[in-house]
Amino acid sequence: MAPAPDQPVSETGRMPLARDRSRLDGIIGLKRDSTEPWISRYADQIRISLPIIALVVVLAGVIVPMFGEATGILVRKMPLEGDRGHYMRMDRPHFAGNDKHQRPYTVTADYAIQKTRSDKVFDLFQPKADMLDKKEHWIAVTADTGKFDQRLRLLDLLGNVTLFQDQGYMLTTERARIDLEANAAWGDRPVRGHGPDAEVESEGFHASEKGDRLVFTGRARLILKGHIPSDGQEAAPATDPPPPGG
Repeated sequence: MAPAPDQPVSETGRMPLARDRSRLDGIIGLKRDSTEPWISRYADQIRISLPIIALVVVLAGVIVPMFGEATGILVRKMPLEGDRGHYMRMDRPHFAGNDKHQRPYTVTADYAIQKTRSDKVFDLFQPKADMLDKKEHWIAVTADTGKFDQRLRLLDLLGNVTLFQDQGYMLTTERARIDLEANAAWGDRPVRGHGPDAEVESEGFHASEKGDRLVFTGRARLILKGHIPSDGQEAAPATDPPPPGG
């Protein structure tokens, strides 16, 4: 007898398709909860899950490399350049500490480069250092580039080096070293300085660790700023000191 019209017939044409599937499921041990295909039952969940998974993968690839191990500083791995490589670049680094008299200091920069993970010497770009002298006067130092040895607390500065003290004194030179531990500074390049009472030019300088003495080295020229006498006559201009042995 032919099967009922509303029952699908298997390819063999001998029994309904549903009965054929049931027999095959019994042979392989498969239990069907529904005759609806599984991909149809989970189509809505798949459409929602795939975009979320893709977004998580993209965010993980962008955010995770931005953070170094326990540094708390935004870092970026630098590409290799020939036989030289940079371990990481730090944007807006901030180093802080105290000198041997427990006076605070800070060293900042636009960015810094660390060449190896174990190296504690950082190449600084547009560095700035802030510290206090013995009398608690604020001193700021800026330069084009610098190198900061975090272990020795030494700051080497190069290019447009400027030292400013909040009492109105300023020095400019091309190269200087700052000892943050001893609160001292020195330089061996021509230096120009000025303050409320004088202007000076010399071949170098040295600031003592006590912060209350500044020595100008090499040939020096000092100009003292005179005062207008009470009778209205101008003060005599300052002159260069006589040469040695003169």
